[in-house]
Amino acid sequence: MAILREILNLLIDTAAVVLGTAFLLRAYIQHLRVDPYHPLVRFVMQLTNWAVLPLRRTVPIKPLGSRVDWASLLCAWLTALAKGLVYSLLWKTLSPLVLLHAVFTVLEWVLYSAFFVTLLYVIVSWVAPHSHNAPLLADLMEPMLRPIRRLLPRTQGIDFSPLVLILLIQIGFILLPHLHQALM
Repeated sequence: MAILREILNLLIDTAAVVLGTAFLLRAYIQHLRVDPYHPLVRFVMQLTNWAVLPLRRTVPIKPLGSRVDWASLLCAWLTALAKGLVYSLLWKTLSPLVLLHAVFTVLEWVLYSAFFVTLLYVIVSWVAPHSHNAPLLADLMEPMLRPIRRLLPRTQGIDFSPLVLILLIQIGFILLPHLHQALM
């Protein structure tokens, strides 16, 4: 029974992470207004249209002039909430704190997404800097790396800002559970 529970947890986690991360990536892509014709961007849009587009039509949650894609962010939170509710129902641990837990799940997904996009950016910049994915990764990373680059001293040909960002993300991973526990 324990093995079945672990397998079920893995499947639920994987589905929620993929879908929730896609919603978050969609919100970030739309905030930055990156190339909508890039294959990865189109894939993310197609993967998430089924939930985001109906939500936009039914719930007017985007103020005029705002570049925040609230529908995609709400879909990410609803995905985290659904994951928490499924766990609660399966393991009979239903609690009203599942609403707050969903917020921390989304924050964890944000950290993981930033970590993996940074890692992918570094690898592509070293191995295949002229690949068709390099400009998209640079567009995604620039808003996160720009403030760090302003603070770091200039070096000859080596950009340490991704390393600093990874360290900051790791600090976020350390702080997030403590904040979660303090609020629960």
